[in-house]
Amino acid sequence: MNQFISAFALLSSSLLFSQQLTGVGFQKSENESWAINVDMSSKKNTTVSYPTLGCSGKWVLLKEEPKKILFKEVIEEGWINVCRPDLFP
Repeated sequence: MNQFISAFALLSSSLLFSQQLTGVGFQKSENESWAINVDMSSKKNTTVSYPTLGCSGKWVLLKEEPKKILFKEVIEEGWINVCRPDLFP
């Protein structure tokens, strides 16, 4: 399994961990949207999946401050050309 680093995620540190979050990402220029699922069992064990894109991976904790937490996203499975923004045309 290859690992690919793709993006950064910023979350409020006031979020309680041990929860699952769902949402929708949107790219205005393409008028496209996609589902996002985040499982935060702990700050050091956070997984992310994009079911409609067929990608998943993890968020690696980089930095924690009083009002924010910075993660690095590592895509581990799925269509790389869809899930890595640096490969978009």
